[in-house]
Amino acid sequence: MSAGRVLFLMPYPLHEAPSQRFRFAQYLYAMEEAGYGYECHSFLTDKAWSILYKPGRFFRKFLSIANGFRRRVLLLLRLREFDYVFIHREATPMGPPLIEYFITRVAKKKVIFDFDDAIWLPNYSESNRFFAFLKRHRNSINTMQWAWKVSCGNDYLCR
Repeated sequence: MSAGRVLFLMPYPLHEAPSQRFRFAQYLYAMEEAGYGYECHSFLTDKAWSILYKPGRFFRKFLSIANGFRRRVLLLLRLREFDYVFIHREATPMGPPLIEYFITRVAKKKVIFDFDDAIWLPNYSESNRFFAFLKRHRNSINTMQWAWKVSCGNDYLCR
């Protein structure tokens, strides 16, 4: 008998970013042992992750971001399969928090929002400065307000 199913949404492919390994990936086996089923879905594919911080490649980056949005929207059609949604950092890297709003307010899923950096502060890589204006750093504040639970990396972030 399953204890429930968890959908993990994260920005980067599983096992690629230290924050994901530290914040939740190391516990996936324990979740299985406790009877939870899960699926992990990154916004970026492995191919997109491999070019993200490299200079240039504007068109490929644009297509990768568009593909990430497409995959997120398609995933919304499967929300009824999950009891919980765990969002690590963000559901999408730019734009308003429409995905988070849909998950929490329309689908009424229990969301655990997890972060380990000051993600509400503006930042961008030099190789992606063109996309910086598309980032909306307030998204994390909205997601915290809508979430069922919030998990932070340290006391400063909790405050």
